[in-house]
Amino acid sequence: MLGIFYFGQQPKMKDEVATIRAVDGAHQRLLLMQADHPSAAFTFLRDEILIDMSRSPVKTIDRLDRVRGLPRPVEKDHGKAIVELTLKALSEPAPPSPFGRDEEPTPTDRFRSDALWAAAQAICAGRSVDTGVVTSRQECGEFYRVLAAGEDLGHLRLMKGWRREALGQPLADFFHGNSRLAVSWAGGTLRTEPAP
Repeated sequence: MLGIFYFGQQPKMKDEVATIRAVDGAHQRLLLMQADHPSAAFTFLRDEILIDMSRSPVKTIDRLDRVRGLPRPVEKDHGKAIVELTLKALSEPAPPSPFGRDEEPTPTDRFRSDALWAAAQAICAGRSVDTGVVTSRQECGEFYRVLAAGEDLGHLRLMKGWRREALGQPLADFFHGNSRLAVSWAGGTLRTEPAP
């Protein structure tokens, strides 16, 4: 993939990924056509033009003149192919995002995920286990997302082997309201235990 991904920017809309792929496909075809003409420049379109075309897809040939920086010979000779490929990409379902989940967590979900992370740290500290050995904040965030969605936890690393016993199951029970935690300070260390 090119353009938007070189800059590390995430597409703002699902259509942008499809459009970039379409315009990239047109660009690749143009490069192949260009191979027949050794005197031609290395590339037809700069990345900035492709990014522009992905953010504002051109759906008709007469709109190509509004694409800033698009060379007029490319518009004249290959505009139809670019527009056709763009329309084709926009009509197809959006491909899976290369960035993982499409949705950003809401502020409420972030707060709840952080609260679950705090509970995970308290459970681990109460058992004299370093939280970093058992899980990470990011993994705990994913654990929260799966719990909140009511999905199966079996595929998560936190629910396998010793991690399940040390933290995964107690944290899941706590989330579902099946257990409570009593936190105390005794003998110079934090203690957690199931509350009545």
